[in-house]
Amino acid sequence: MLGVLKTLICPLCGKGENAQGLSFSSPRALSLHVSWFAINRNDVHQSWVLNLLGNPNFTTVRNATINQIETQIRFYVMELVTEAEEKSSEGEAEAETLRQEIERMTRSLGIPELEAKEWERTQEERYEYIRAYAIIWELEIMLHRFAELILSEKHGANWWYAFPLDLQQKCLSLAHEDSNQVSPDGYINFLNLSEIFKNKENKVFFQPAFENLRSDYKSPESEFHGKIRDVNIIRNKVMHPLKRQTPIKEDFVTLENFLAFVKKLTTKEQP
Repeated sequence: MLGVLKTLICPLCGKGENAQGLSFSSPRALSLHVSWFAINRNDVHQSWVLNLLGNPNFTTVRNATINQIETQIRFYVMELVTEAEEKSSEGEAEAETLRQEIERMTRSLGIPELEAKEWERTQEERYEYIRAYAIIWELEIMLHRFAELILSEKHGANWWYAFPLDLQQKCLSLAHEDSNQVSPDGYINFLNLSEIFKNKENKVFFQPAFENLRSDYKSPESEFHGKIRDVNIIRNKVMHPLKRQTPIKEDFVTLENFLAFVKKLTTKEQP
């Protein structure tokens, strides 16, 4: 167990060196290894990072991904400390050594000491999270229902046939894991909705709705896909409250603006 820190072995694949055969000399070197494989390979590294970030298009924010991986590795090691303590008195000694190493790495990475973190949520902070979540919930439901309304005209109840093939497979797999109690379309995440609208076979069906917004927006399609990415970044913060990235004023401006756009997109009458 102690070797995880002394030799910096990747906790996901068990490797202790990079593609050039160089040992991981620092936590950042290890996180770069995880990040590179997560971005370039469909393997255990990618699955782990996607689970952490909840964002299939995390390649667009690579630096943020690396930083989050570094932080998560620190917490992974803390779990090892707990395991060591529970096993034996020898484990307690190992745990103390691990703690000292964690403190050193924490200081070098600029990560706040765990003891110094104030985890108690203020009433105002809770309110901001709930307020942001309410807008995101409304956006997600509205866009999902709108996509179903438009695409079911062609595909009927199985409107998820209009999803890109890789997204169909992902949703089918998740539905199967849940014993098919929920329709596959229930497994699309917020950013997947952008993929559905952008799919070349679906564009023609959504085009009339976007055309109705030409008088309000120069390029409604670009506006939609740009704003949904911005909102997804806020969504990831709201859905991971332990990171304490409380929504700020600018976040609510982004959310409210996109909500106004989506309401126009989904309700504006045909000419």
